[in-house]
Amino acid sequence: MNKAPKINLNNYEAVAEGSSNNNILVINNNVASEYTYSTTLAENSLTANKYYEISVFVLTYNVDKDKTARIQLKLHNSTYEFGKNDSRGINVNTAGEWRRYSFFIATQDNADIDSVQLSVSLGTSGEENYVAGYLFVDNVSISEITEDRFNTQVPEDKFPETSEEENDFNFDKNITSVKHRIIFTSDDLNKEPEEEKEKEVDPLLWLYITSGIIGGLIVIVVIIFLLKKFNVFAKFSKKNNFNEKGTETYNRNKVDENKANAQKRDINKKHQD
Repeated sequence: MNKAPKINLNNYEAVAEGSSNNNILVINNNVASEYTYSTTLAENSLTANKYYEISVFVLTYNVDKDKTARIQLKLHNSTYEFGKNDSRGINVNTAGEWRRYSFFIATQDNADIDSVQLSVSLGTSGEENYVAGYLFVDNVSISEITEDRFNTQVPEDKFPETSEEENDFNFDKNITSVKHRIIFTSDDLNKEPEEEKEKEVDPLLWLYITSGIIGGLIVIVVIIFLLKKFNVFAKFSKKNNFNEKGTETYNRNKVDENKANAQKRDINKKHQD
């Protein structure tokens, strides 16, 4: 059986910025499956015309090299993620090493963000996307930063301005593999909620349920048949079952007394004759 990795928390706290305690979120899928943990980081806290950094440290262990975890940030009704993206060099599979992922956000005029939600997943919907292994998550932080830090960490020329430009864009994967540049506008604030993807349902699920019910009914019928065959119901329904041949019973502890009574009956019978 695979064991969880041994983590030196004291050493980790020394190298991870802002680490303040020994609490770590752990997601463990013993078999390939999906699991997501979500938390609200802030409400009414990202205001317009400011810069913010949201960071999280993750470590994956015993995850197949062709599989990946996922980190999602939802700002109001817009979602940004680190998942599997070859063009950007994103692959949230750290092979036992801690790695920091950061979202850098610039809010423009009239773009106060009313909610911020962070989600981490090991496996997503669809059996082909299931993942087995461990995902460790720690040191989630949200902070206001300067414009200079924003432009230094995520330079404008390292990211496409629109999604249409992404296919032909030459990404610097040293930056884009672990950093997102987000310009949040008033148009994003007016964006309609994204439709949630329906989870795939096994098409044979109802067959399994129906088969289970039918199997259970067959077992009940067989049990009732056997009980009737061996007349079990009739035996338990009789009254005074052990005295049905007469009201006189013999007490085995009084065998001699019973014999004496029998002899007296024989003598009386002779005198009468």
